[in-house]
Amino acid sequence: MFSWMSNAERVGNTDSEQPDVEAWAAEVAATAPNVDWKTYIQDKQYGVVISLPHECSITGTLTIDEGEKSTLKIDMIKVHELLRGQRRGIGERLLRALVSETKKYGAQRIVGHVTSKSALAVRAKVFGKENLQFHNHITGDRVERTYEQVMAEQDPVNPDNLNYDVVSEIGEREL
Repeated sequence: MFSWMSNAERVGNTDSEQPDVEAWAAEVAATAPNVDWKTYIQDKQYGVVISLPHECSITGTLTIDEGEKSTLKIDMIKVHELLRGQRRGIGERLLRALVSETKKYGAQRIVGHVTSKSALAVRAKVFGKENLQFHNHITGDRVERTYEQVMAEQDPVNPDNLNYDVVSEIGEREL
């Protein structure tokens, strides 16, 4: 049988012991990201998990292509639900840490499926809105749209919903 749970219950707390979200945010802000690389295929493909306290993390797969651009695919970005939406910059911090790490391995491009306007806004902060390329998530074909056009799109069911693969060249520029 399904029953509704409060946020506190979902994170394992009873209503009498609510988490101190501001203390969590301070802990996240004060903690250096933990970086863990795994080899999938030697000299070809690697996985990375960058994590912060309280279930905040970003994961990706770096594919080294000889003669082509090496690409990091963002697999998932997760910020604990109680820490989201407060303009704390946790997602941006995780993405910047991922870019920094992948540049060490020679990645020239980052791609990831973007499903919300808030996630796209983070990409724009990190890479610059003029450096985002939009691709159809199903076909992979490039879609000639600007950041502003994509942000103005309105899904009638969920206005924050998007469904693009977003490609950014990272090269040598400082982020």
